[in-house]
Amino acid sequence: MTSSVLARPAGGVRPAASTSTRRPVVPAPRTPGPLVVWIDRRASVQFAATEPFRLRIVRTEPASTCDGWLWLDGYQLDTHGEAVARRKILVRDDARFTNSMM
Repeated sequence: MTSSVLARPAGGVRPAASTSTRRPVVPAPRTPGPLVVWIDRRASVQFAATEPFRLRIVRTEPASTCDGWLWLDGYQLDTHGEAVARRKILVRDDARFTNSMM
């Protein structure tokens, strides 16, 4: 017959109950909201013939294909601030973006 006795270490001594208290949950540090910039012909020649638009940047690519250029990954926003298209664009690294936290 098999018994369901808890295993005990040699000597028959039970391990001490855990006396550690639960650590309080520390909230993660707040990160700034998404960066929204205006994209126009200053960013790249490819935007010279289009109306300027706002882009909510999700991330930037760490590696660039050309010196002085930067890949931006984000969402194109409409006039109400709603995302209408996901875009990955190549822009000049020295472009003077206008931060528009509207």
